[in-house]
Amino acid sequence: MGVLMHAPAVRRRPTASARWLLVLGASFALSLASTAGAAAPTAKESSLQAALVFNLIRFTAWPASIASSAPLTVCTITENLELANAYLDYHGRKVGEHTLQIQRRGILAQLDDCAVVHFDQVDIPLLTERLHRLAGRPVLTISTPPHTGSMIGLARDNNRVAFQVNLEPLRQAGLKLPAQVLQLARSVQ
Repeated sequence: MGVLMHAPAVRRRPTASARWLLVLGASFALSLASTAGAAAPTAKESSLQAALVFNLIRFTAWPASIASSAPLTVCTITENLELANAYLDYHGRKVGEHTLQIQRRGILAQLDDCAVVHFDQVDIPLLTERLHRLAGRPVLTISTPPHTGSMIGLARDNNRVAFQVNLEPLRQAGLKLPAQVLQLARSVQ
């Protein structure tokens, strides 16, 4: 009777996509410093929001109309300097074949060249109007706090940053998020 030998278990490194999904999941698990009574998010919360948005951009499937090597312009509309500075950490980074171009813009600025727009603390009627103008275009729209017209809404949830996804505007724009990302969302509508 022969001896059955088992090969030692091989530990595989997670793929790049799996590692980024782990980073995305870990970013939700990080507790934020208490900001009770503060009007603006802390530097830590701003960094976490920018990292979350960066990871969401990484997982977004862009339509074929976006050239694979074209830069992706990420437009931030915010009065929060901490958040604007946190976004600058991602300027020039690669997402697939795309290079991120980070630009801070005013609420009334032209948004035609933006691939991503993050509206932070924008007046609701003005935000609604801006989202209406972007509807159906391949522009990933994010709002803080969440708004029914944006594709992704960011919010504090028990001193954490959580996100919700609105699938209808995503579909209309020809953008997609993988099921793994949707499972991490607080809600999917």
